[in-house]
Amino acid sequence: MEELQELSDFFARANSSAFEKKLLFAVDAIRNADLTIFVGMGSSGTLAKYGARYFANMGHFAVGLEDTLYPITTFQWKNTVVIALSESGETDRLIEAIHQFKQKQCTILSITNSSASTLAKMSDWNFSYHLSTKRINGGYNGTTQIPVIFIVEALAKRI
Repeated sequence: MEELQELSDFFARANSSAFEKKLLFAVDAIRNADLTIFVGMGSSGTLAKYGARYFANMGHFAVGLEDTLYPITTFQWKNTVVIALSESGETDRLIEAIHQFKQKQCTILSITNSSASTLAKMSDWNFSYHLSTKRINGGYNGTTQIPVIFIVEALAKRI
């Protein structure tokens, strides 16, 4: 099965000192932040809610936004980490929200499928899982999100 091979390859890459080193910047940023906000849209928005809940389960307060139409320009928290989730890294409304968070001096961490995406490039830290993008049923995104869940849980367990 192609999907199983891709995931097997991903987990082989994750079972390395390079994976641990990659997480260090994000773990330090989250540990030192006063607030952690997860944000995403569509299935990534659902994962943002899950990420916040999982962080809470590990004793770290976090908020999950699955709607980017919050009044970010009125946001007043200092020392905030925003964890943006997006398979494509090209969702216009999410990119605009991240621009607004950056204007508020938030540290931007992102998890995307491609390190060449707009979101990855504008982030202070990016983890890209590099799996084949799957479009199904007229263009809907059927790309597996298992790496995202794994990375979110790996971060939560280390903070």
